[in-house]
Amino acid sequence: MDHMHDTCYTLITGASEGLGKSFVIECARRNRHIIAVALPGPELAFLKSFISNNFPVHIEIIAADLSTESGCKHVFDTVQELGLNVNMLVNNAGVVMTQPFHELSLHHALFQARLNVLGTTMMTRYFINDLLAHTPSYLLNVSSLSAFFYLPNKQMYGASKAFVYSFTRSLQAEYRNKNISITVVCPGGLSSNIRSVLANNQGGWLARKSITSPEFVASKAVQACLDGKEVIIPGRINKAFLFLNRLIPSSIKAMITDAQMKKLTVKKSG
Repeated sequence: MDHMHDTCYTLITGASEGLGKSFVIECARRNRHIIAVALPGPELAFLKSFISNNFPVHIEIIAADLSTESGCKHVFDTVQELGLNVNMLVNNAGVVMTQPFHELSLHHALFQARLNVLGTTMMTRYFINDLLAHTPSYLLNVSSLSAFFYLPNKQMYGASKAFVYSFTRSLQAEYRNKNISITVVCPGGLSSNIRSVLANNQGGWLARKSITSPEFVASKAVQACLDGKEVIIPGRINKAFLFLNRLIPSSIKAMITDAQMKKLTVKKSG
């Protein structure tokens, strides 16, 4: 390891719960200093004391709403003021809302686009020069299996995660010889909180089989990024889904999706 790592930080967004929190713990376990960014709330302070008490790393916390330009700029300005060097950026902050499009408020539709698409874009743009200046460096963007499957009621989420996937793949081509490892991770369902566990369990066999734990995804994704891998699909079942997705004709896929949706509707109304 080069001496730069002593003074370099890993910046993780959406850090206070679920996958983001698992990224923080995973990076702390690997002795990486951390800048944890999340919405204002007590969770950030809890996270800071947990990391400080359990790992020999330094952690800074920054509260910000990354769906806004001012929120992203605030993170960048704060990091500059603290004089910290960032050599790993984990764009994990994102939101999913599952609703038929005609029932989804315009506010919620745009919020998903702002956080998942623009938040990821702005954070990458703000910190790309840091990454270029402190090589070897790492960029890890969180997409989703939803980027490859066109799912009813997740239209904004799937489209926004398809953006993250495509955006990351282009950056990989662009910075191939710049000593920045750029990775996109596409998890399936995550058992990150009670609500999502219940939703996943209602989703029929297909949804249940694709569930992975946030800890598993975080460790696989961080390792893949450090190893210079471009795309990571955590879990054997999820890799198989993606492989099958490329082979199965869309008419059959539509039948499978419809059957899954009927199960969901029956469960909800039952």
